[in-house]
Amino acid sequence: MDTYSLYRQLLDKFISFKSISTDPEYKDEMMATAKYLEKIFKEYDFDVKIIEGYGNPFAYAEYNKLKDAETCLIYGHYDVQPASLEDGWDSEPFVVDERDGKLYARGIVDNKGQVLVHIATIFNLIKEGKLKYNIKFLIEGDEESGSVEIDNFIADHKNLLKSDFFIISDGPILQDYPTIDVSFRGVINCELKIKTSGKDLHSGMYGGIVPNAAEEAARIINILKDEEHWLNIEGLNEEIDMIDVTIIENNKSIPISADELLVTTGTKVIFYDEEIDPFTRNGLFTSMEVTGFNSGYTGNGFRNAVPGKASVKLNFRLRPDITPNEFKKLFSKHIESIIADYADFEIIYDQDSPGVFLNTDNTYLESSISILEEVFGKQVLKLYQGAIVPIGVLIQNELQIPGGLINLANEDSDMHAANENFDIGVLKKGIKFSEKFFGK
Repeated sequence: MDTYSLYRQLLDKFISFKSISTDPEYKDEMMATAKYLEKIFKEYDFDVKIIEGYGNPFAYAEYNKLKDAETCLIYGHYDVQPASLEDGWDSEPFVVDERDGKLYARGIVDNKGQVLVHIATIFNLIKEGKLKYNIKFLIEGDEESGSVEIDNFIADHKNLLKSDFFIISDGPILQDYPTIDVSFRGVINCELKIKTSGKDLHSGMYGGIVPNAAEEAARIINILKDEEHWLNIEGLNEEIDMIDVTIIENNKSIPISADELLVTTGTKVIFYDEEIDPFTRNGLFTSMEVTGFNSGYTGNGFRNAVPGKASVKLNFRLRPDITPNEFKKLFSKHIESIIADYADFEIIYDQDSPGVFLNTDNTYLESSISILEEVFGKQVLKLYQGAIVPIGVLIQNELQIPGGLINLANEDSDMHAANENFDIGVLKKGIKFSEKFFGK
């Protein structure tokens, strides 16, 4: 059986589990998924552990039977985003559907389908006696809900995870170019709560003479960015001169135009200028996005009252060299300086993770790049990633082992959206890469 056939054989069952970590209702599905992984790894003579006590269970599998071989740690996650037909799916999200040269399902690229590329490849290489490295798989069940316990897990299992290098495949390529991530922005989520009165007030009796919490929240949001949509926080001080010229040259050489990004995103504009290209702006500067707003009455019809409270949910992506704590101090101080005298505020910080510049100076990544260029027939693009894979930061900083973030999904895979998909042509190239990298 070739690797793709084995992949398809394993995929249907793996996808069928509704392993939605953001909803406690699916707790049993999480354990069932981990148990399925335990089962298939044992069939290929892996030593397997289901490790609990850190949120949803981790599936850990180790193949350590090759004398004098180096060890590769492969990370993936089995949890997925919620999905239902009502969200706009054209087929059942937890049943693999093949059409028009793509496989459609929730988790097909994020991340069940991508980590399964390496699982199926290594299973076949073991069967054929061609595996080059000893292998450790760490497959998490809480990535989509913030990996809240991952730092504690890593700290408690450093010896178990000790390896020579690591590989993670959890992102998309750019168009049809093989793509590796070379840095991540940090991330902070928070809720800004604003209060202008102890209760909502009659808009006829008090409208025009009392402050409105919704309007104050909107004013704050508006002045947190300037006219060019740059974050406007005192003390942040981000300038293009702070970025190494070789990084800027790398980003400007990426053969993907702003017009092509318009097609990918479906928006009417991409914010950039001649000096700062979209990839530099997205990957190496701090950004803020309003991800939720709540104030007043939002039901059917109208309730004519002046809101006394408002809350705004914010997502910050931090340039790689600023820590979450440093940014929190700047942001809290800035809000205090711009909030109206008649308003009180509270900032509730949720999960955060620091960014990182990854160690790309290692022979394992060099080998990966060479194989990727052979398989895809195109140059590898080095992406200073605007998003983050928290485990990548921890593996480098805490385990201190080199490695690479090797993206294998198609750019139009619609991660987190309806009709998430894996282009079969791109998938087969990913399998070929994995076979060449892990095989003798």
